[in-house]
Amino acid sequence: MVSLALAIGAAAAAFGVLDAVRFRALPFKDGDRLVLLSELPVSDAPGSPGASGECRAACEVSYETYANLLAAEHFNTLDAIAAFTTGGKALRTDAEPILVFGGVVSPNLFGLLGAAPILGRALSADDNRLGAPPVVVLSHELWSEHLGQDPAILGKPVKLSDTWYTVIGVMPPGFNHEVRSQFWLPVVPVLDPSTKPSIRSVTVIGRLAPGATLAQARAELATIEPARLQSATQGASVPMRVAVASLRDRYAASTGAHDLIFAAVVACVLLIACANLANLALVRTLHQQREFAVRSALGALPGRLMQGLFVQYGLVVAVATVLGLVFAGWFLGVLRSLEVLQSLRPSGMEYRLDGRVIVFAAALAAAIGAVLSLVAVRIAARADLQRVLRDAAPPWWVLGSPWWGSTACSRTALGGVRGRSVSVAPSERPAARSPPWYLARRPG
Repeated sequence: MVSLALAIGAAAAAFGVLDAVRFRALPFKDGDRLVLLSELPVSDAPGSPGASGECRAACEVSYETYANLLAAEHFNTLDAIAAFTTGGKALRTDAEPILVFGGVVSPNLFGLLGAAPILGRALSADDNRLGAPPVVVLSHELWSEHLGQDPAILGKPVKLSDTWYTVIGVMPPGFNHEVRSQFWLPVVPVLDPSTKPSIRSVTVIGRLAPGATLAQARAELATIEPARLQSATQGASVPMRVAVASLRDRYAASTGAHDLIFAAVVACVLLIACANLANLALVRTLHQQREFAVRSALGALPGRLMQGLFVQYGLVVAVATVLGLVFAGWFLGVLRSLEVLQSLRPSGMEYRLDGRVIVFAAALAAAIGAVLSLVAVRIAARADLQRVLRDAAPPWWVLGSPWWGSTACSRTALGGVRGRSVSVAPSERPAARSPPWYLARRPG
């Protein structure tokens, strides 16, 4: 049972990992319509890694390409485009400086993701221009842990590295987008080429218009002229193209093929555990054949015997499933605590034991229980119950004991139920031998 519990728990944990990044709905508004835009060399034709693995090859575009996308002003297949990048700054407080990570975003990113501040407002177009006063939106974590959760924080200055920013909003708990962002700045004042920024690329996401497809978006964005990439080896510029992929691909690529390898290993462990349990079921069913024969001779219907087998193995698998879910919850908690596995995924895509994982474990347990029960039922159904009872006859020295005479009739009756006599005929008995003195019948 322990091996089966570990196998079911590992399988449930593997499904939890796959479900978090590949099946569960993205934790954003209209998440199924969100796409990722990236730059790839024109030589990477569709169908190659450029078409199916955009996010793995390059998840960012140059700021100049993003400006070209904005200059297009209108797309038939996209109803919104937003950009962001991440970086670290030193939060200057009364104590020692604290390293915090945040995002540089276009003002419409919050609306695209369906998020709104709980205090103040989000970034606006007026904030996203050169010469605008520097402003910042804080995460709930940064506001509560490092700024005392001051309810009057709006309008106050906060120093990040060497620049003072005015706080204009605080996001709700749990919203941190990517890399556990703790603050957000407008993109143009930070990344415009006139400011000579150290970061020259951004991640661009868009939202498909209702009814639009990825193929249509790729065809339309093919008309956009991206920036030309300077070749590091030949010094010549490389023509680029804008590629489009589902935003889910970005998060699935964060773990690469590791989750699939993990699932394959768990599947092998599950098969080994089921094989071991099937062998144990086989041995137990063979040992129960005499019990089945006696119960059948007493009039038990075959259906009732089969029902007992289903209940027997169902209980074993049910207990193993409960123990396995406990193990799966613990294991997913360990994975959730590894920051390296969570850094690229936003809140809402954590590894967790939820209803979907429990349903998967229950379905898996039901399948295992059904297979084991059917194996036992098939073995019991093919058994020759009359031969089992005959082979269970006592040896010769018991046949001469005083109590054998009183039980022989009952054994004959058991075997004779429903026309199957298994009484021990005299011709079937061993050659007559005198019983030992301690079994001999005493006179009188």
